[in-house]
Amino acid sequence: MFLHTFDLGKTAVWNWKHSAKEKLKTIRENNKSATNSTSTKKVRKNPFQKENDSLKEFIERLPKMEFHYCRNETSKYYLLPEWTSKMSLYDYYVSDWCSSNYVASLSVAKFNNTLDTENVSLFQPKKDACETCISYKLGFISDDMISEKDNDKNSKEYVFAVDVRALLSAPKSNVSSLYHKSKLNIHNCCAFNLKTK
Repeated sequence: MFLHTFDLGKTAVWNWKHSAKEKLKTIRENNKSATNSTSTKKVRKNPFQKENDSLKEFIERLPKMEFHYCRNETSKYYLLPEWTSKMSLYDYYVSDWCSSNYVASLSVAKFNNTLDTENVSLFQPKKDACETCISYKLGFISDDMISEKDNDKNSKEYVFAVDVRALLSAPKSNVSSLYHKSKLNIHNCCAFNLKTK
């Protein structure tokens, strides 16, 4: 109630209290013996250490996956597609995790910063593993079949990879009436020359 009445943050009040204690302690030491006054610096504790540790544990326990095609480009881990936005993940953190663990929730900004420092991303990259690579990883395809791709690249003939990209909506608009009345779904088919890139 005190913090909300004066629109203060927990850290500011904690620092005031800590500095007042230190000043009072210094005055008492000076009064006892002016000759043997030794100032010892204390390491200040983080008043939100418990909350920070709880948030890191929450992020560690989320199921994450490493993407096959993006390993050379990024070291990030990606959350499963249940989470459509950081805000929905934050709401889950507040309502489910904090309430069940009896821990105060941190701010949205601190939540987003922690996701970044822990190298976790919400949105999946556009590139995903192909069925052949997944089958090879599971042991359904032999090494000979995978080596055929390299042989094809080294041959004189052209080699193309063809894929259908994500479904696109046209026209692209956030106006709900236009979106629902005139939506056209487009399958964007792409071809890539593996030899010439």
